[in-house]
Amino acid sequence: MIVPRAAVLGILLALGAAPARAQSSGDALCGTVAWASEQAKRDSAKTTSQLVGTQILTGLKPDKRGRWQGKLFIPDRNMRVTAKIERSGSDQLKVSGCAVGKSLCKSALWTRVDGPLPASD
Repeated sequence: MIVPRAAVLGILLALGAAPARAQSSGDALCGTVAWASEQAKRDSAKTTSQLVGTQILTGLKPDKRGRWQGKLFIPDRNMRVTAKIERSGSDQLKVSGCAVGKSLCKSALWTRVDGPLPASD
C-alpha cells in the first residue's frame, strides 16, 4: 500500500520505544527522538550523551512500491540498520529494520499521536 509523505510526518510512537518526530529533510524524511524516559536515557547513555534529538531515521525516500526506505539507528544497541516503512492502518505504520543483510530483522507498529508529549519522566 502506498504511504503518502503526510502519513509519515509528525509524532510517531511505538510500544517500548521513545516517540520519534518525523519531518522533511530535503527530498527525504528523517526522524529524531522527541521524548525519552529516564530508563531509555540510561539504556542509551553508552552510545549517545543526549538521546532526545538524536536522529534515528535518516534518508527515507519512497521506493517503487510506495514504501519508504532509509536507515534506522537503534541508540541502545549502537546499530544502524536498513529501514522500511509501510502503512498498516489509518494511523499506523509498520517500521521494519534489518541488519546483516536480511538475517536479523524486526518490525514494530508505530502510531501517530496528536497530543502533547510528557514534560519529563
